[in-house]
Amino acid sequence: MILAHAIIKEDNQVPDREIDLALTYKNLFILNSEVHTYIEPEEETNEEN
Repeated sequence: MILAHAIIKEDNQVPDREIDLALTYKNLFILNSEVHTYIEPEEETNEEN
């Protein structure tokens, strides 16, 4: 899933500008997905000896 932005659509139609922007963001993601993907760090475990 790619989130372009979080707006509430009040009209019955999404403006063309918003669709174009979402497609631009999608293409940027596809070109370099590693930069735009969040990976939660693993928790460190404290092992006592």
